[in-house]
Amino acid sequence: MTEAEWAAQRRLVGVVRTSGVLTSGGLAKWRECHTGDWAASAAELSRDLATLHVPHETVVAFRPPWARVVHRRKDQEVHVPFAYRGRPA
Repeated sequence: MTEAEWAAQRRLVGVVRTSGVLTSGGLAKWRECHTGDWAASAAELSRDLATLHVPHETVVAFRPPWARVVHRRKDQEVHVPFAYRGRPA
């Protein structure tokens, strides 16, 4: 394993353990569009998954509004699909 792969794996393990969600289609990780320095963005997660050769996709996701905000939040979600038999990974 290269240094880049090792670093990507460490970053991803922390994100999955703290806030990854298993859905019927695979693992999902929702990210706000403007995460700042406090969290990895969807693009950064996607880059780490690509470094590890993990098939994934980043999609637009709408989330319920916060208590004082009347509109739904448009952000991003990184999906890592389950590999099924007969379906390419």
